[in-house]
Amino acid sequence: MKKAIVFLMILFPGIFNLSKAQDYLKFKDSITENNLRKHVEVLCNKGLGGRKFATQGETNAANYIRNQFVSSGLAGNVYGINNYFQNYSLCFDTLIGLNIENQNKRLSNLTDFFTMEFCFLKDTLNVDVIYAGFGLEREDYSDYKNIDVKNKWVVVELNSPIDSTGKLIDFFDFNKSGDPREINHKKEIAQKKGALGVIFKINTQKYPEFLGHCVSDWIRYRSKDIALLNRLYSTYPGILAKQSAIDSLLGINTEEFNERINIQLKKHISTAGEKQTKISFKINKQQRCFRSQNVIGILKGKKETVGAIISAHYDAVKDNDTLFYPGANDNASGTSAVIQLADVFSKIVKSGYIPEKTIVFVAFSGEEEGLVGSEYFVKHNSLSIDSSTLNINLDCIGYIGFLDSENQYKDNFSIIYATENEFSRLKLKLNNLALAEIPPLNIAFDQNYECSDNASFVYNGIHAINLLSGWGGMHSPKDIPETLNYHNMQSITRYAFDIIMSEVHCSKIYVNK
Repeated sequence: MKKAIVFLMILFPGIFNLSKAQDYLKFKDSITENNLRKHVEVLCNKGLGGRKFATQGETNAANYIRNQFVSSGLAGNVYGINNYFQNYSLCFDTLIGLNIENQNKRLSNLTDFFTMEFCFLKDTLNVDVIYAGFGLEREDYSDYKNIDVKNKWVVVELNSPIDSTGKLIDFFDFNKSGDPREINHKKEIAQKKGALGVIFKINTQKYPEFLGHCVSDWIRYRSKDIALLNRLYSTYPGILAKQSAIDSLLGINTEEFNERINIQLKKHISTAGEKQTKISFKINKQQRCFRSQNVIGILKGKKETVGAIISAHYDAVKDNDTLFYPGANDNASGTSAVIQLADVFSKIVKSGYIPEKTIVFVAFSGEEEGLVGSEYFVKHNSLSIDSSTLNINLDCIGYIGFLDSENQYKDNFSIIYATENEFSRLKLKLNNLALAEIPPLNIAFDQNYECSDNASFVYNGIHAINLLSGWGGMHSPKDIPETLNYHNMQSITRYAFDIIMSEVHCSKIYVNK
């Protein structure tokens, strides 16, 4: 306890005296495993109906969170918030059917190919398609040197004959699994050359595995927020297809053509332009609109300026209508932490303290749909957010899924996701706060900040960090409350408490008698 008080006094000079630090620690200690577990179990209760986006179950969860904010005494009818809810509609295209065909072959969506940018495709007859080799343009090799791809679709190999040092080699392995890191680079090259889109060839045997991996990670069959989709995946269409399917369209004998590609590659000569055809897109889309809501509670400070926005998404994935997806770690864990933190800071205020700046507690819907709830919140609020405001997002904090150097699962552990600039600004403070926890919290830093709702804040120029400890059985029926490490949840939630306190501070309210 003394160690924590000393750290708090060092971190907040001029704000904390010893008795005040002790008062705050008393509130912090009320963040317990039992309280966190209680909220997780309610949110994961099958009787609530699950938390799939825009369902009654999600609304039931939103009402539970709202009731917790009401019980804590947060304000819910200020800054344009209506009864703690920020309602919004999401309209997007649902894919009914998609085929690619010509006189040689008819390809079916998912069976032969898939695309995440289907919303940018239209019914089109007789589009020119040309084989563009590996889709590369380098000083020592170019697939576009002798072909005109303007207003045509190009077909390229997903992988490239390049070694780990970046050197072009004279052999291409057609049996390699697809490397998704190649996609954006090759799309950028094709787009600059004036191509309408890119069809990537994937090894036929590896296609099902690649399909399963990508569909679980990317926005699925939805256009959603076009601006957000453009940032994440671009509006320039790419199609990923089985090699055998595309070769059929192009009238290629796969074995013979593969051999020719490698013969030419030894000479650093591209086979681009040797095969071309015309294809038609047959697409059936239907727009659907859904209503959902973010849940927001406000704790007013001395200043209206928002010091911290504490957030978590409360929606959950449901891929199979016959199975129940509890979504315990992803993300009842983070939501329960937000509820607990809202209650604790409300008690601090009720005891006679006031934060220097306003604190906002928000549970987002639609994270699993592509961050749509947080994106809407950032663009449609009347809060006083400035360059000092920090979003502290909590997502998947209930499962420890990372190993230490001795191949053991770490305890009291969290990864902090943020941008490089954010780390340069906050890293020292975050480290010091972690060391001050009892026991000390083990933390790691990762610049992959786009994995949760904190990304919406970053995209819009607002400081943000995300706390996460591991994924566990996320996006499956196995993500149940019994698998969570509630002690770790307690440690991370208490750590979040200290981060919030460092951003908003609190001072004693003196009443003149």
